[in-house]
Amino acid sequence: MIFGQLVTKFLNLDYYDLTRGNIADFTSISPGDTLLITIGESWTWGDSLPDNRLKNVWGYRLATKLQMDWLNIARCGASNFWIFYQLSELIRFSNNNNQFPYKKIVFVFCLTETGRELNENWEWYGHDPIKFFNAQAQDITVNDLVRKQNQYCVQFALELSDKLKPIIDHEIWIGHNFCSPVYWEHPFNKIEKNWNQLTAEKLEYSYDLTPSVVQVRILEKYKKHLTQNPGLLEQLIATQSEATAMIDFLDYSPLNYKKASKHPNAENHELWATYVYNSMVDQKLPICYNSCIVNKKSVINL
Repeated sequence: MIFGQLVTKFLNLDYYDLTRGNIADFTSISPGDTLLITIGESWTWGDSLPDNRLKNVWGYRLATKLQMDWLNIARCGASNFWIFYQLSELIRFSNNNNQFPYKKIVFVFCLTETGRELNENWEWYGHDPIKFFNAQAQDITVNDLVRKQNQYCVQFALELSDKLKPIIDHEIWIGHNFCSPVYWEHPFNKIEKNWNQLTAEKLEYSYDLTPSVVQVRILEKYKKHLTQNPGLLEQLIATQSEATAMIDFLDYSPLNYKKASKHPNAENHELWATYVYNSMVDQKLPICYNSCIVNKKSVINL
């Protein structure tokens, strides 16, 4: 399909090393008028899955259930800000190519831990989230800092969604992989349970983890940034303990690989895809994206 060739070439053209595989992959599944776009990091990319990665990853499984064409945009190690930034890339693609051959887009974001943007270089971009992080008070609590960072990402996504509205009708769903949604407030459609909670229920494991950050190198940056007072140290110790517990959970789970970052296996991708699909059905009865009549929007220059 010409659209698939154009959009994947456009999105894979800049920024990152593609030796591990494309950032963007397109699969034509249905001749309908709605496009599914899944956006995330390594869990959405399908890291650790076998050679037929794109046939096993949750986005493909969800697209087949919805009977929609599918565009997967994901980069291993990406931050939540990068994940939302892909809306900007799609706006740029539309302006450059003057086309979206669909009447509607359904976005499903799978968000990751807070703070990954501190590992990326954003100096070239006006919405530099590192500057936002550095502008916060040095005696802020860890939880408040996490919530402020997440709110910054949400506000950015809202701005981009508003810019995308005149181009094409769309809706946004927000899910989470191994970090908790309790630190997020937003007006988008919510996928209530995170992926690991769902995994624990499938395995009949107890699960009461609400981590916001699991990488030690991010926690170390938080430590360096924040005032070292007794209350804050207690918070950081608790945060590190929960991060360790999350890593242990992944290591024990038979639905996750034991290598690298304990990514989900194919069975677990299907589990998540089914839950996301059921969440859509429960909240949007009936799902009729490819049969509903949606007014076609005209492309404008932003």
